Amino acid sequence: MITKEEFNMVHSLKKQGDSINSISKTLGLNKRTVIKRLKEEEFISKKRIYPSKLDKSKPYIDERMKTMLPKRISSTVVFLEISDMGYTGKIRILKKYMSELLRINVQKNLCHIPIFY
Repeated sequence: MITKEEFNMVHSLKKQGDSINSISKTLGLNKRTVIKRLKEEEFISKKRIYPSKLDKSKPYIDERMKTMLPKRISSTVVFLEISDMGYTGKIRILKKYMSELLRINVQKNLCHIPIFY
């Protein structure tokens, strides 16, 4: 599997007149991969997206965090609440999701992160 940057490099090197062998050596790709990617017009990611155990609880978490703005709610409290609702995942997944929501809310100036000295 190659990245979008490698895909673009394959096409740009070919437009510059490089041979397939030189492209494969320059980028460290297999010759067959280069040929295959040159046949494609645009990059198609082959990466599978797996559903998260948290997906069913995200609307509740979003609403719970909105009700607490501009204050913050502990991820442990939310974890206990959604566990009672049937969530079987780990708290680390929840913490990551809540930190992303917090970052978005800070960018929208809906809340702030206190700075302690």
